[in-house]
Amino acid sequence: MQTSKCSARIYGAITFVKDKSKFKDIFSKLKAVFDVEEKGDVEQFLCLHVSKFKDHTGYSITQAHLIDQIVADVGLKDKNFKCPQTPCPSTFIFHRNQEDSPFDPNLFHYQSVVGKLNYLEKSSRPDISYAVHQCARFLHDPKVTHGQAILHLVKYLHGTRGKGIILHPTQDYNLHCHVDADFCGSWFKLTAMHDVSTAKSRTGFAITYANCPVSWSSKLQTQVALSTTEAEYIAMSSVLQDAIPIRIFLHELKSKKFSDTESKTQLHCKVFEDNSAALEMARNPKMRPRTKHINVLYHWFLSYIKDGSVKAYPVLSEINVETCGPSLWPINYL
Repeated sequence: MQTSKCSARIYGAITFVKDKSKFKDIFSKLKAVFDVEEKGDVEQFLCLHVSKFKDHTGYSITQAHLIDQIVADVGLKDKNFKCPQTPCPSTFIFHRNQEDSPFDPNLFHYQSVVGKLNYLEKSSRPDISYAVHQCARFLHDPKVTHGQAILHLVKYLHGTRGKGIILHPTQDYNLHCHVDADFCGSWFKLTAMHDVSTAKSRTGFAITYANCPVSWSSKLQTQVALSTTEAEYIAMSSVLQDAIPIRIFLHELKSKKFSDTESKTQLHCKVFEDNSAALEMARNPKMRPRTKHINVLYHWFLSYIKDGSVKAYPVLSEINVETCGPSLWPINYL
């Protein structure tokens, strides 16, 4: 019987421990098997700058260096310009306008800049989720207006280069999922006939654990929703596709006794939704004449609600934490 060998190279990893003496024991065991090197307290990791609070109660994660690279990529380095207050104009929706002039690739590499913006958004800047996704939709055929939107976003980032994620954990060891949907918010009559994406709704959500953001997203739904209720229900399904695996992982950590504090707490997943009809469908899955068309694909999470693993709560639209539109992320996370 033939055997094969596989080798993997890992350039960096972060270890979290409460007691440094335990870390030394873990590191000695790893060093006995692997070629590893200790770098001390984390400060730089995969383009992330990690700063510890002076009172040792949390961390801030920023990417000022990556923002500077993006500013240079679009040709704004060492230039004077006014920094806008939002990632994109609140009244402007991007469209696949065939009549608009093509973007000039000599100005900057559109696809490369969007790739860096996407990494920045997923790592430390959830406030630009909506704007980045809008720009990323037109990678294959960007227009002049899309390039102008990139410049607007980069100028905003330059003015907020010191902002980032703040990890300030509390004793609330539960997953909190804030979700919202923008029903048919991209519809535009001039392009609707040849661009089906204008009929799609947008899902925005943010997941926190112990008051720390762990996952967020703003993207178009894969199906065309026929009502506000359906759009909101699809959004609930989307956020739980992220939240439930995280919850299972946390339960596994609890079973392995990785956290003494968490072992004293029953872990729940709380979903906050501002649409009463979607909440009613989740709590009482009875099909009505206007909702029976919703595909069974979006009912998979009902068993989790039934056994109490997931609980759905109403929340006012004004205070719902979401990333559907160009509104800013709550200031306590930046």
